[in-house]
Order: sequence, then C-alpha cells, then structure tokens
Amino acid sequence: VVLLMLGWFALPSNRTSRGSTAVIAHVTHQVDAVWLGEVDMSSGEITAGLLELQSGIARLDFDNGASVTLQGPAAYEIAGPMDTRLHYGVLTARIPESAVGFTVETSAMDVVDLGTAFGVSVDAEGVTDVSVFEGAVEVRPPRSRSNLLLEGEAVRGGGIGKQLASVQFDSTVFERVWPVALGVSQTKGAVRFVRPGPPWALPE
Repeated sequence: VVLLMLGWFALPSNRTSRGSTAVIAHVTHQVDAVWLGEVDMSSGEITAGLLELQSGIARLDFDNGASVTLQGPAAYEIAGPMDTRLHYGVLTARIPESAVGFTVETSAMDVVDLGTAFGVSVDAEGVTDVSVFEGAVEVRPPRSRSNLLLEGEAVRGGGIGKQLASVQFDSTVFERVWPVALGVSQTKGAVRFVRPGPPWALPE
C-alpha cells in the first residue's frame, strides 16, 4: 500500500500549485508590451498564475518546448506546464512533439494540441475562435462531444445560446502576432509576412 501511495504521488501533473515558484516558461520576445498587476518581467521567468497584458505582444517559451504568443489586451492563466487558460485576448501557439497535449482552455471550449500550430481568440462575451495553421487540435466543448480540427479549419463557440460551429478559415486576427511567434520582433525595409495557414499550391 505504501509503495502504491508513493507511486501515485510521483505521477506527473499538468497543474502546478498556485503560488509555486517553479519556473514554467520564459518571456523571450516583447514588442511594446505593457503588463498589469504585480508581474515582474525583469528576469523573464514565468511561474504559475495569471498574466495580464494590457497592450503589445509577448512571446512565452515554455520549458517543455511549447511557444505561446499573446496580443494584448489579454488575460492568460498558466496552471501548469501543459495546462493554461485564455480568459480573453488573442494568442498563437506552436507546439512540438515534446509538448503534445498542451491545452488552452476558454469558457467555450478546451483546445488540446495534437502537435501543431494554432490560434485562439476570445472576445469580451466569451466567444471563442480557433484556427489551425498546421497539424491538428482536439476541441472539447463543455457537455458535448470532442471535435478534431485539421489544418486550414476553424470553429467558433461560446456566447449566449451559441453552439460550436465551423467557420471560414481567416487568420487576419493573428497577423500581428505571427511574426513575433516566429522570433521577429522588428523589421526594417519592405517586408510582408504571409498570413499563417496551410501551404497554398501555386498555379503551374
């Protein structure tokens, strides 16, 4: 019995106790970022808790390899290395194999990564849009069956009386975030970033 109990407590958890000082992620890029609250960004180290980005863009690189880029205004809560929640705002996520299963919760659905790049936006009413740039994600609405969302697909859910529904793939809302997600904080000269999305075939 003692051995079983020790094994149980040794199992890894997606959540980190609130107030823990364990570093989960680092802020690696910021563009005009203004943070609210008592968050100290001088070291760039992020522990479990709520992050409120008033304006600007910030990229968080998790120690497990996941990369999340926020665009303010946004409220993003980190419960653990694999468990996060977007209360409102815009984010993109790039998830390698080492972090498959990384989850972004919203009031409308949970978005579970299956090895991909995707975007999530949540407005003031809780309406959530999810767009998949590469790979696939599993979308889990409350009290409803899960849905597999593939590259180039998008869904919308949340809000009063609204059901989860497919919508046209449109990455416009993520255009400002995407360059920073790729590690480009500023540019000089004439540079145009292609919207994130599936590789479009050029006509022959």
